[in-house]
Amino acid sequence: MNNTPALFEIVENPNADATAPWFEADFFDEVDGNEAIYENAANEMGLDPDLLKAIGYMETTHGYYDRLHPKNTSFRPMNIRVDTWGKLAEELGYQPSDIETDITANVRTGALLVTRIWARTQSPSVSKVANIYNFLGHEEVSDYGARVDAIYKNKLWKN
Repeated sequence: MNNTPALFEIVENPNADATAPWFEADFFDEVDGNEAIYENAANEMGLDPDLLKAIGYMETTHGYYDRLHPKNTSFRPMNIRVDTWGKLAEELGYQPSDIETDITANVRTGALLVTRIWARTQSPSVSKVANIYNFLGHEEVSDYGARVDAIYKNKLWKN
């Protein structure tokens, strides 16, 4: 959070399942139609735009629960938790509440978080960084990271 030194040690997991779960809903994809926002944020942060889009796709097609539970504290498209990551939004010149209402603020905050995770991950890969994005404490790639890697490789936001 404070851009302090850290190292995420996470290993690949050949048993992680990259198949789409039953609840993945392409209907909720918020990357398609907003690709320029993802590309601009990724380029600004020195990230691979497709990595950011893959995480955004995963979060919007799996994390649409804020539409079902309005009291949620994690907001699409990057499912940024205001209470946890609001300070990152402030570093970018936003108010933490902008994460909920401004797609550019949300994606840029997510991009900053992904950039910092990438820089602190031992031998970073799409699956490892995505897994840390999902939960900072992961020590092994789970189905989440494997699925983001499959989304990345297949560019599912374009389908």
